[in-house]
Amino acid sequence: MDRHTKDKQFTAFDAWDALKRFRWRFIGPAFMAACVILVVAMFLPRKYRGDAVFERRTDMVLTEIMNRGVSGNYQDPRVTLVEELAGRPAIDQAIEDLKPLFEQNYSFFDKQAIGDELSKKVLVKRDIASDSVDRIRVSFIAQNPQVARQVVNTLVTNYITRTRKQLDDRLHQTEKFFSDEVERNRVLIEDLENKQVAFEIEHAQLLPDSPNGLPNEIVSLQDQIADATRRRDAAGMRIGTLQEALANTPRTVPVVTRARNPVLAQLEAQRRDAAKTLSLYVDQYKMTEKHPDVAALRQTVASLDEQIKNTDEEVVSQTSDQTNPKYADLEMQITTATADLRTVERELQGLTARKAELAKSSDELFPIRADYRKISRDVEKVQRQLAFWEDNLRRVRMAQTAELGNRGVQLEFIKPCDALRLPISPNVIQLLMLAVAAAFVAGVLGVFFAQRADQTFSEGEKLAESFDLPLLGSVSEIINSQQRRVRRLHNYVLFPGSAAVMAAVVVAMASVLYLNLEKPAVFAQIKNKSATMIGVNKQDPAAPASVTASPTPAPTGDKPQE
Repeated sequence: MDRHTKDKQFTAFDAWDALKRFRWRFIGPAFMAACVILVVAMFLPRKYRGDAVFERRTDMVLTEIMNRGVSGNYQDPRVTLVEELAGRPAIDQAIEDLKPLFEQNYSFFDKQAIGDELSKKVLVKRDIASDSVDRIRVSFIAQNPQVARQVVNTLVTNYITRTRKQLDDRLHQTEKFFSDEVERNRVLIEDLENKQVAFEIEHAQLLPDSPNGLPNEIVSLQDQIADATRRRDAAGMRIGTLQEALANTPRTVPVVTRARNPVLAQLEAQRRDAAKTLSLYVDQYKMTEKHPDVAALRQTVASLDEQIKNTDEEVVSQTSDQTNPKYADLEMQITTATADLRTVERELQGLTARKAELAKSSDELFPIRADYRKISRDVEKVQRQLAFWEDNLRRVRMAQTAELGNRGVQLEFIKPCDALRLPISPNVIQLLMLAVAAAFVAGVLGVFFAQRADQTFSEGEKLAESFDLPLLGSVSEIINSQQRRVRRLHNYVLFPGSAAVMAAVVVAMASVLYLNLEKPAVFAQIKNKSATMIGVNKQDPAAPASVTASPTPAPTGDKPQE
């Protein structure tokens, strides 16, 4: 690389000088790049997102009852939520319901293509997910706001309708199942009760529930033994507790006698004397506060008050020991509890011996009693089952007649998708940032290539160094007065004016883009007014000057035409 090429390299130190020299090589490409980005952004397709929210409240008890009573392959709506909302059958039904809308907004109605698009773009998510409450949001993005809105609303509405119909069918099946179970258990109860009556007639003297029968006596004896055992254990525990309390209780307790503190009485007497003397000096002798005796007495009274405040009112006058009454009471309680324990043990021995005697004579009664108990348990079991099925049947019938639509799952469309006004794409902030970045990059590239292609020298030293020639001297640029005036006109009028016009054009295009994306209503209003004004001018091109100078204000963001 020769020295000329080395000197012409674009370095960071020459950046500012190059920018000043080739500022229009920066401004021109930056302006064109920003305009291209903003113009392209005006024609980018708009995308709108429709969101519909519904809430599902699940009655866990009723849902469990319905799951017991339904025959067939029914799945929980919670499990099949996504498939029910955005599955292919649900989408096909929504397409059929919205067929006029799709035919109006699509150039060619292709049900398969539209279905594939909806399957990919419809999103289902839960805002709230719990065992009893679910809040589900259905979203869809489309270029037409009416399509995005109607799709999500139709999907949610169809899902609620289908789910309610399924729940009604499940309730009818559940009611039939519970009715059959209730009838079956009633017949079974009747058969068991007849069998129980026949058994009681055949073994009337040997039944466990007979008032004078041996089984009742054995049962009563077992209850007495259990009660005596409990009382024995309670007495033993009470004796242990009392003995532990007795071991921790002293035989004697100190007795303290308290009396008034004589020091406090002496201090109070001294204060009264000092106060009386002070009153005598002040009232009778008419001594002032500055008198030494009065001041001394004041100090004495204050000192006595402080001593009285810090002196206890009572002091211990005598300490003695006496017998602890609680200790004697505990000894008496232990003696009583020991006597009770011995009495209960003797009673328990007698009951145990009586039970052994009855057990020898009741061996033949156990099989009969076991059979009778089994029949009684069967009757009680079937009665509990009958109560269970009747309760479930009552709940199902209440759910069928409920005015609130409680079918185990309450569905409420809490937030349908309203009319969509603002697109979610393209984003105006991102577009403006892209335009600024593209303008900066284009300007930097313009300056860089201009600097690389420039073959001139601004300093004599660089020229002499590049060609290895001696520098004898240098002169400044020679221009006449007319050229100087033209240069000043360019520098102070034409160039700033052109830059201002470019900036105004970029700001106007950015404002139009902002209104188009963020304020579509204002943009449409301005567009309609502009179209109206253009139409009036076309109809009456020779209108008088008073028409163009009418007081009608120009639309917001547009400059009046000069």
